[in-house]
Amino acid sequence: MSRDSLVVVERLFKSYPVRRRLWQQFGRRPDRYMALKGISLSVGRGELLGILGANGAGKTTLLHSLAALAYWDSGTITIDGLDARSHPTAIRRMVGIATVNGSFYQRLTVRDNLRFFGTLSDVPARTLDRRIDEMLSLVDLKDRADSPYLTLSTGMQQRVNVARALLADPRLLLLDEPTRAVDPTNSEALRRF
Repeated sequence: MSRDSLVVVERLFKSYPVRRRLWQQFGRRPDRYMALKGISLSVGRGELLGILGANGAGKTTLLHSLAALAYWDSGTITIDGLDARSHPTAIRRMVGIATVNGSFYQRLTVRDNLRFFGTLSDVPARTLDRRIDEMLSLVDLKDRADSPYLTLSTGMQQRVNVARALLADPRLLLLDEPTRAVDPTNSEALRRF
């Protein structure tokens, strides 16, 4: 793998215990379901990589592993020269991730949610409000900054999720279905960005 790679994944394996309702699909009761089977990839600085696959193929599991939010059975993940298993806290600080379920506080305003998550991500207090305004402008939600999160449509909530992922100006941005439920106009704007 190239020395200029931001992300290097080598022979990544991850399995989960099988739930009862999956037994019928397998015809027997296996102990584990293999979500990732020897994944290897490299992503250079400034490159974009899209991961396509069927539901349940392991895409979200891979993203959670890259963000050091889930552990894997074997293999290595290196991000910007750091081993993700040995340095999970450092990895979490350099990665911005927008997952399908963003886990926001429903009754807080959009701005208060972003302020909370920005503080957790160590965005300096002196620049936090400016960054929040920039990210809300980017996702075209500045006019909804003071609206409670629960009043937003699903597509708007997804755009807040992307704004949160970008708030700390991450070295690596991971987007799990970033345009899911987003209207065509804003979906196009997100893809252009």
